[in-house]
Amino acid sequence: MSAPTSLHPVVVEVTDGQFSTLKRIYFVLAGLLLAILVTAIVLGAPFDSGESVGLWWIEALLAGMSMLLLGLVMPLIRRRLMGIGRLQRACSKDLQVAGLPEGLDLRICRQALYLTRYTAGCVITWALCSAVGVYGLVARMMGAGALETGLFFVVAGTAMALLPPNRARLNAALEKFV
Repeated sequence: MSAPTSLHPVVVEVTDGQFSTLKRIYFVLAGLLLAILVTAIVLGAPFDSGESVGLWWIEALLAGMSMLLLGLVMPLIRRRLMGIGRLQRACSKDLQVAGLPEGLDLRICRQALYLTRYTAGCVITWALCSAVGVYGLVARMMGAGALETGLFFVVAGTAMALLPPNRARLNAALEKFV
């Protein structure tokens, strides 16, 4: 699927390549989450004696950190990195601070920076989802039951599934720059 024709041809070409790379990163991190899940299942809990080992507070801490990551940190990062307001208001001096050369069309500069920010926002979001999977693995290794461990992976997997790279959103945002 190619980008709309209202974008500069260079922006279209870079966006196509960047989006293709984003899809690969997404599938690699989803695969990592799956590998962590398989590891948690295969290794199991080391304390399978049937008795509680009194580490419930670690599970609660990991669950709290997961909720903090997915409920607060991730939305803030996505809003900060994927919002277009700051870039729309950026003047040429602001864009030069980001490392763009003088004399380029401001629209192209803004689009280039947004593409970078969109990419960073996606990758950070997916990494946070994978972190929740790692928390699930740690909880399992500390003796959490299959249900508790499974909840970590269900939440992480659902977040990953709900947040794939979105070409339509990216193109719509790129076209908003004037």
